[in-house]
Amino acid sequence: MRMDFDCIIVLPNKMDQSGELVAESKLRVEIAADYYFKNTNAKFITSGANCTEGSEFFLGNQMKNYAMQLGVPAHRILTDLESKDTVGDALFTKINIVKNKDWQRLLIVTSDYHIERARKIFSFIYGAKYLIEFVGVKTKLDENRLVLERNSYKEFLSTFKGIDSGHDEAILKRLLEKHPFYYTV
Repeated sequence: MRMDFDCIIVLPNKMDQSGELVAESKLRVEIAADYYFKNTNAKFITSGANCTEGSEFFLGNQMKNYAMQLGVPAHRILTDLESKDTVGDALFTKINIVKNKDWQRLLIVTSDYHIERARKIFSFIYGAKYLIEFVGVKTKLDENRLVLERNSYKEFLSTFKGIDSGHDEAILKRLLEKHPFYYTV
């Protein structure tokens, strides 16, 4: 795997109401930090809105705090707080951070069961201009999780049907109009 990434994007998993990251979220940050220390020219990107009911914390900030505890310098970490799922992680890191910096070489860190769906979503949202590689932290795979991943990807395809890959404005418009985590009635 190449080591000259412009940025390393670590995808969030979950946290509890007190803002404590679950083990899988921590592991994702730890693996991303390992890659960062091998590629210290890269920026480190965390993402994640406040998606835990009853919590005042944002996943992106909690992941940033954990990365800093691991030694990643605060000034090397960029955070997007708009995303509520993988689609949002891809779109908002692109339009709020990556595109503005003209970065093209990305490493995405997620969980092993999530790589296939994340790859398809990021490839669609970012488009052909970007070189994107993926690393998955090892988890205990269970068939129910894999079924959820496949069903979620089917929903993604249905929601974004007819939209061209990499077309930021059209993807954002559709996200805000049709995606249940983002549209408001």
